[in-house]
Amino acid sequence: MKKLTELLAAARAKWNKKEQVKEDYSLATPPLLLVPGTGGKISRFDKLIALLEEKQSVAVLKITVQEDDTLLVSGSLAIDNTRPVVVIAFSDASEAAVPKQAHWFRKALMYLEEHYQVRAYDYFGHSNGGLVITEYLENVCLSIDPQVRFLLLTGTPFDGVRQQTVSQAANQLQQNPSESLKNYLVKQSRLPSNLNVVLVAGEKNDSNSDGIVPVISVAAGLQLYAEANSCRFVLVKGAGHSQLVTHETVVHLIADELWHETVK
Repeated sequence: MKKLTELLAAARAKWNKKEQVKEDYSLATPPLLLVPGTGGKISRFDKLIALLEEKQSVAVLKITVQEDDTLLVSGSLAIDNTRPVVVIAFSDASEAAVPKQAHWFRKALMYLEEHYQVRAYDYFGHSNGGLVITEYLENVCLSIDPQVRFLLLTGTPFDGVRQQTVSQAANQLQQNPSESLKNYLVKQSRLPSNLNVVLVAGEKNDSNSDGIVPVISVAAGLQLYAEANSCRFVLVKGAGHSQLVTHETVVHLIADELWHETVK
């Protein structure tokens, strides 16, 4: 009996030590979470990460959330990483699954909190990746969740993908916004007011569109995030929808503005 008691005590001490180490393991810098749009794979941001690494080393963790809520995780982060990046993708990356993706995003966020003590993060969403974070903030986020500080949303179709002239689109947006935008505006008060938001739209050949998403649809985010601490709009001439991910403007916003401000 004494031997069993000693074994239990030793096991408890080992467990307590493990738990203490876990609690002390927190990142030096809030991570930048990258979430792709419809059809986006876990490799979607590899070229962007390579461009960022030309400026300074980047630590990368990749998480794919499965439909059964399980996670496929590769890579790792270290306590002294000053440029931690986490790519979060979904096994069901369809447009129809955006509401589910918001829940799956929280699964990944809880993993980061548990394993890396993440309590704050920055977010880069491309295309419908911008809708995922909006859906999460309005319908899924709990007060106990880690807090997002900065949103960089590129080519996000807040008002859908209706192709029209600027004047037609402006009138349509004002008089008859899409159902998805209406739904987001209804719950607008749930969006954090301490956010700093940058919306980036591309425009090919003076077409008022990046080839998929109209400029005015991205700009509708100005209305949605109007109560944020700051919200600005950036138009990238000559950039197509997919090109926005690796455009020098986006690389600059991350490497020179965001990381310069967060890493002293």
